[in-house]
Amino acid sequence: MRHDPDSRLYYFSEEQLLPPDGRDTVRRHLYGQKLQSFRDAFRPDPEQGGGGTAKLIIGSVIVIACFASVIIAAMTGHPAIAVALFGGMIALMGLLMIFGRVAEAETVVQGIPGSQRVTGFLIMLIGLSVCVPMLLVDRLGSAAAFILLGGLLFTSGGLFLIRAAVSTFTDGHGKGEEVEGECIGYARYLSENRSRGHRSTVETAPVFRYYYNGEMLEALAYGRFGDPDEVLGESYPIIVSDRDKYHIRRAGQKNSSTASALVMGFLALCCLAAGAFLLYMAAHTDPTETLTVKNGSGKRLLYDQAIVNDTGIPADQWQIVLRTVAGNSYSEEQGGWLITYTDDTVNLAAEERIAEQYPVGSSFYFIIETETGKVLKVYAEENTEYKGSQPVDDRRQD
Repeated sequence: MRHDPDSRLYYFSEEQLLPPDGRDTVRRHLYGQKLQSFRDAFRPDPEQGGGGTAKLIIGSVIVIACFASVIIAAMTGHPAIAVALFGGMIALMGLLMIFGRVAEAETVVQGIPGSQRVTGFLIMLIGLSVCVPMLLVDRLGSAAAFILLGGLLFTSGGLFLIRAAVSTFTDGHGKGEEVEGECIGYARYLSENRSRGHRSTVETAPVFRYYYNGEMLEALAYGRFGDPDEVLGESYPIIVSDRDKYHIRRAGQKNSSTASALVMGFLALCCLAAGAFLLYMAAHTDPTETLTVKNGSGKRLLYDQAIVNDTGIPADQWQIVLRTVAGNSYSEEQGGWLITYTDDTVNLAAEERIAEQYPVGSSFYFIIETETGKVLKVYAEENTEYKGSQPVDDRRQD
């Protein structure tokens, strides 16, 4: 990465060894820089006549609206729409990384030169892997759609791991020209790798000045946790990437081992194998197969296909009636429990254990064959919410 003395991404100094409280000082400074960047984002841009703030506010409203739409869709019993919207947001983020200003964002952590757009493409692929199956859920069936979603996610994850394996290997073994670089200071930045605890760690990258292709350049090498070995003012052999003149590393130092790249490559193959298996299963799953989906209150979402599967009757040959139990008592004359409903319908339960399932005040969905009036299936409204296309004949208040 090119060295910028005014950068807010890192704290530059000529101190090789930090005092005991030095890391806390650096951490406070960098957090302060992040806060200042946030404040500056809301200040009017003189070159844009204050339009920058308006764009930021509009963008924030759009982001909040997108998240709100996901939450509303999930809470109103439309999980497929909620998942599709969430996947669409991820895909849009990847698209912005490919073509938008996000692709130009700098980062202290080095990787494959020009890989920001590759990452954006993979993120967009993950988003589409979530979005597309949910948009096709009616055509594929819920079971096949979710299996397809899993297959596409595993496949995308495998591609992501392949990219990471290539990056790991290239960082340590990539081609480049060896030149002499003078250590002119140290850049300390926050790393989001929290394997050492819940706080972001402070890593240090040596900054080198070097002559390359007729230019005197300054750039950061790879950082690491702890104090650096490079001494201020000393010269060291460094490798300059042939794809990016500001992408450098110490000669002879392997930032990432071949073993790490092999492990990630093996995991990538596992993910691709799992993805291929799930894609095969999705292609051979009956569209009538359904999954049990619940809403935020724990109720099972009941769709037409599930009722068709339970009854064996096409959706155009039954109707759905919602009734409430008005009475439940034993009748000596009938020899069983008489269960009456708010629409004056009466059923007889021969066994007490069955009658106990219909307490007074509880409501039930009755699936009734249109031609014969036969009750095909009963679902308790207490733990079921109908979300199909048929109109519900609500007789709870009759």
